[in-house]
Amino acid sequence: MGELIIITNPHARQNSKDPERFERFQRMVGDQGTVYQTQQLDQLEQTCRQLLTKEIDLIAICGGDGTNHLVTTALIRTFQEAARPLPPLTYLKGGSMNTIAWGLNIRCPAEKVLTHLLQVRQAGRPLATQRQGTLHINDAYGYFFGNGYAVNFLEEYYNANSTSGPRRAAEITYKAIGAVLSRNEMHQRLARKFEAEILADGKPLGFPAYGMIMAGFIEYIGIGFKPLYRAHEREGHFHLVATGFNPGRILAQIHRFYTGKPLIGPHHFDDLVQDLQIRGAAPIGYTIDGELYRNETTIHLRPGPTLDVVVDSPQ
Repeated sequence: MGELIIITNPHARQNSKDPERFERFQRMVGDQGTVYQTQQLDQLEQTCRQLLTKEIDLIAICGGDGTNHLVTTALIRTFQEAARPLPPLTYLKGGSMNTIAWGLNIRCPAEKVLTHLLQVRQAGRPLATQRQGTLHINDAYGYFFGNGYAVNFLEEYYNANSTSGPRRAAEITYKAIGAVLSRNEMHQRLARKFEAEILADGKPLGFPAYGMIMAGFIEYIGIGFKPLYRAHEREGHFHLVATGFNPGRILAQIHRFYTGKPLIGPHHFDDLVQDLQIRGAAPIGYTIDGELYRNETTIHLRPGPTLDVVVDSPQ
């Protein structure tokens, strides 16, 4: 049996509030594997290279959505460069939102999931896995891409001077709804659109302006929204939603995001694609799994590798 590897980010919100978690993980894992704590990108890259020398059954990443994205990207790059198959991955919730873990049906606290994984391994039973697509976005990898209104919302969330987490996200959502109805200053920040040339599978969408683009291989993106309801429909194709709607028009149909149905109206695209190119006259902000990027004028999305993700959780 190979090793169980855990990579933790001590700066992720839950981990930073529980500095003893690293040592607790070490005690729990014992001789079944190794726990790494990475604080900087160069340290993460060094850790990933060390993993090439090991026989590994499972890599568990413990952090928030941004940590998951950065570690997954580093692992894919390292193992691809070495022409080695990437071992199965799983995610232990250690951040404030943990949207990606939730979207992958990993719902329980980190220690409870880890205890279950160790028990299954000790019993010699196979771990339940699912084949999970990834997005290749420029030179990075993730499960979800968003820009426009999605980035505007995240900026409100990250700039808030209060506790982060699902409760804060819900508060921002309620404030955003009020802002759209009252058209106040917050509405002006949230409603910013962008102009770009967008090609989906080589065909221009041709909207005069874009409010938001979402794409990915997970259905659920937080606060109950399931806009990418076709994310698992066809391997090698990701679900793309691109809209020119203003926030008020989206709000009028917001129930469709909750129930996994397409928005209705002109200047709206909702389908499976294999390639998306975004070319802006100015830098375009976007998010990969909650991590913000701001300085790209050209963004290219295509399917990344399909991973084995362990979703074996306690009952």
